[in-house]
Amino acid sequence: MSIKRRDFLKAAVTGSAAAALPATTQARGNLEVPPKAIGMLYDATLCIGCKACMTACPYNARYYNREIQAVDKCDFCYHKRLQNGDTNTACAEACPAGALFFGDLSEHKSEIYKLLHKPEQTILVLRPESGSMPNVFYLQG
Repeated sequence: MSIKRRDFLKAAVTGSAAAALPATTQARGNLEVPPKAIGMLYDATLCIGCKACMTACPYNARYYNREIQAVDKCDFCYHKRLQNGDTNTACAEACPAGALFFGDLSEHKSEIYKLLHKPEQTILVLRPESGSMPNVFYLQG
C-alpha cells in the first residue's frame, strides 16, 4: 500500500500523519519502513522545508536541521543503530541513572513490557488528548 505525497502532507498539516502512513509503506526507495514501525519515519530527501510538520506535531518534537536542509526528529536510533542490529537506543545506553528503557512492547519477556504491565504502575503519556496513540511512556514513582 502506498500513500500519495499530497495526502501525506495534508495529513501532516492536520496532525494525523502518523495514522495516515501505514507501517508497511515504502517511500520512494530511500526509506523502507519496517512492519513494526517506530514512531513516524520519513524520507528527509523528500522534505521541501515548508515546516508544516513542525507546526502539526503535537509534541513539538520536530526541528529544522540545517545540516541536512530538512525537518528532523528523533527516530529512536532506527537508522544508526536498530537497522544495524543493535537493540537499544544511544540515550538509553548512555543514561547514567538507568532511567531510560527501550524495547519491544509486544515481547512479553522484555524489561519494558514487564515495567509497563505492573498492576501498581502509574503510566503517563504526553498530550493524550491529541489522539496520536503515543508509544513513549513516563512511569511515575
